[in-house]
Amino acid sequence: MSNVDFLCLGAPKSGTTSLHDLLIQHPDIFLPSEKDFHYFDDDKVYARGLDWYLDYFNSRTIEKIAGDVAANYLYADPARVVESLGKDLKFIIIMRHPADRAYSYYLHFKRRLSLHGTFEECISIDYQEPDSEVSYPYEPIVKWSKYNEYIRTFLQYFDKEQFLFLTFESFVQDQSKTLKEIEEFLSVDHFSGYQFASSNRAFKPKSKQVNALLYKRNPIKKVLRKMLPNFESRHRLKQFIIKLNSKKADDNEFKLSADLRMALTKAEFENSILDLKELTGLDLLEWKS
Repeated sequence: MSNVDFLCLGAPKSGTTSLHDLLIQHPDIFLPSEKDFHYFDDDKVYARGLDWYLDYFNSRTIEKIAGDVAANYLYADPARVVESLGKDLKFIIIMRHPADRAYSYYLHFKRRLSLHGTFEECISIDYQEPDSEVSYPYEPIVKWSKYNEYIRTFLQYFDKEQFLFLTFESFVQDQSKTLKEIEEFLSVDHFSGYQFASSNRAFKPKSKQVNALLYKRNPIKKVLRKMLPNFESRHRLKQFIIKLNSKKADDNEFKLSADLRMALTKAEFENSILDLKELTGLDLLEWKS
């Protein structure tokens, strides 16, 4: 029997952190306390081997099922999943209006100093930033919002009945209803004790200097790597500093203008949304406006 029974494949900026923080509370579901260790979607991490990955599940005790909730597995090679965990798996995919997700991911990169261009520049198929961490922003910002293409790749390896398709908008509107859908899909009892809270809310750094130390190459990071050779320890320290250096942002600062949202949807996502509706059976009414 595989140590892992289900994967949440993503998508990024679509509620996977909130989903993780809720499902980890369910007494019948085991999730690693950490999220997004990028085993399937990062070549260097995948090279660490299956034993490294499965170590995250060693503390499972009486839970009926175990899962891994990630943001970027949708863009991984499904053959890696089959090779590592077999084909007897269930998958959850939660998706956000493609234009909203694109803009939110752009802001994510900007906060982390990974991009310099404007949003309008970064959604151009020809725009590149060779010296940035995200050298070709069109791919993660625009292309990754064309969920249908990646779902079709996974369906070459797995049956559609193994997937639960959700929307971020429905999840935000009624988290209890979405959690019941997930419980039924995973065949676990209903849990009535969820503690609801907003996870991964929009923020901006209190100090730009501290933000630069976190995300730019510098001598301090090299010293820390020697002092803390363990990746997980460095990751926890980084997340702690990010939390200390964050302040809540005005939601309006992070809202895409209605005109640009409509233009981007029409130019890039209209056909993919139609295909996604047919592929998943979702009505996607929340994406009409």
